[in-house]
Amino acid sequence: MQALSVFLAGVALAGIILVAADPHGSVELQSRMQGVLAPSSPLQQLADEAPAEGSPPAAEAPAASVNAGDIVTFPGDYPNSVRHFLLIGWAMFAIGAGVLFYVGTWSLAEEKRTILHPVSFLTLAFCAMAYCAMYVGLGAEFQDETSPPRVVFPARYSLHLVAVPATLLSLALFTGCDVVTTVSLLGCDVLSFATLFMMGVVTTPQRYLWWIASLLFFCAVVPSLLTLLGNTEAQMQPKIKPLIWILVLGHCAILAASLAGAEGTSALGLSQEVGLLTAVDLITIVAPNFWLVIQQNAEGTVWA
Repeated sequence: MQALSVFLAGVALAGIILVAADPHGSVELQSRMQGVLAPSSPLQQLADEAPAEGSPPAAEAPAASVNAGDIVTFPGDYPNSVRHFLLIGWAMFAIGAGVLFYVGTWSLAEEKRTILHPVSFLTLAFCAMAYCAMYVGLGAEFQDETSPPRVVFPARYSLHLVAVPATLLSLALFTGCDVVTTVSLLGCDVLSFATLFMMGVVTTPQRYLWWIASLLFFCAVVPSLLTLLGNTEAQMQPKIKPLIWILVLGHCAILAASLAGAEGTSALGLSQEVGLLTAVDLITIVAPNFWLVIQQNAEGTVWA
């Protein structure tokens, strides 16, 4: 409960950071969000709102093009909502990593420390660095050769490729899962996110084949999670089931956002996609790692 109280206090602190960091935003970014820029601006294709009533059909609308004055650079061309979502993710993961470092390493007696504590801390610390990279625009790419144009965040793929399997590793360590099931679980999960990365870098319609491959690897993850649950002690199973549901539903949400987002059909606007995935990342990664560390510190019976 001490860890949860500190984390909730961190949430309130993050809100203060958001207000202090960028209360108004630059005039250029505000004009982009309000649609003041010319319709030829490439980022106008990423607007979240539907066309106004009475506007000409899409077929009659002028096609967007990248002119000399329309060069898109990040983070300067992020809409304000995208910047705020990424800042929230960065702040939450950084605060979570600090709390886990304190309750799992600094304030814990050496004889009670287990391998679960550094794995959980490093997972959240890596996520904080990934969101920091996205916030400062490191590696973010605007691809205008697709229709509509899209923004790709390589740091998000690295986050999912490392943090979600690491969270599954923490769960396997806590339950004392056998090596065969653990390797199968982590291997299929890594391949699922690796194929999603391929979907993000491919601009042809073949990218949907990579999404199907990711879905198939995820289907192979589920039996391993069920095996992990079946091998857990009976008194621990009711506590583990909610974590498994969180991880499965979180993975499903990532797959759905990848299909409906910029890398797929672009049914979601950029702000909607970033906001959704930020919430999913926080729920899927922060909540299980906090729960595992709290249970480990309370019981002190697993991997002691």
